[in-house]
Amino acid sequence: MTKSSEKLDFQQRLREVQQRVEGYLTTLLEKSQSHEKLDAAMAYALTDGGKRLRPFLAYAVADIYDVPHEEVDSVAAAIELIHCYSLVHDDLPDMDNSCLRRGKPSVWKQFDVPTAILAGDALMTLAFQVIAEEAYLGPSTRAELVAMLACQSGAQGMVAGQMYDLFPKENNDVDAVLDMQQLKTGCLIGASCQAAAIIAGASEGEINFLKQFGRLFGLIFQITDDLLDVEGDTATTGKPVAQDACKHNLINLLGVDGAKELLAKLVSDALHLLEQLPHGGGILQALIPWVLNRSN
Repeated sequence: MTKSSEKLDFQQRLREVQQRVEGYLTTLLEKSQSHEKLDAAMAYALTDGGKRLRPFLAYAVADIYDVPHEEVDSVAAAIELIHCYSLVHDDLPDMDNSCLRRGKPSVWKQFDVPTAILAGDALMTLAFQVIAEEAYLGPSTRAELVAMLACQSGAQGMVAGQMYDLFPKENNDVDAVLDMQQLKTGCLIGASCQAAAIIAGASEGEINFLKQFGRLFGLIFQITDDLLDVEGDTATTGKPVAQDACKHNLINLLGVDGAKELLAKLVSDALHLLEQLPHGGGILQALIPWVLNRSN
């Protein structure tokens, strides 16, 4: 297969996942309707935009282990629900104070701050309900997925990273920033990689490889995002740029060239981890070049 056909195959797979998860999420929203304004805010946050990268990771790992996609739908949707809730809260005036998300007004800007807070809360709690009610999975598997996702998205994972982002350590050096970004971005991406392997009953060693890959990939994604904040534009990113200039991120600590050098090392480490997995990580091999090209 040529590089151009590999790229086409990857883009096609990504579109298929986007269509699948968006259809599933639309059905979930239709079933969970309650307050008209809350319903509208949840739908606004969840639909019409987003790469669906985290569900893609879940389905990609499912393919490595020959897990039917029907068994992964609920956890893939749950991870996207948590990701979208985190974006809704990140954009709030007392957090990142961002007026734009995915090329349109942020939820708090489109509605109001209280509605955005409650919509985020509702998306997050719906995520755990979806897994708990999944008929395709046994009780022990559902419990393991809920515990894993709660750990990776809560005070030991993503939320801790958000807190360190807002209130950095006094000695906020490169290691501290890497730790923060692994928590804020890498933990939920790691959960996406682990989910299907848990469903498949993969070995503890392979699940750990996937967890490590997810966290490395989270750093790769975050550094390219930071580079876009410096080198990109709003038309490319769908959100304001140059808004991280005052933050202690890797660009500010290492400079653009230093950040790109670190990025190259992380890519090498991530590709090495994929070699330890069945089928060499499958289509995950094509994911890293796709992310890197976002910064071009």
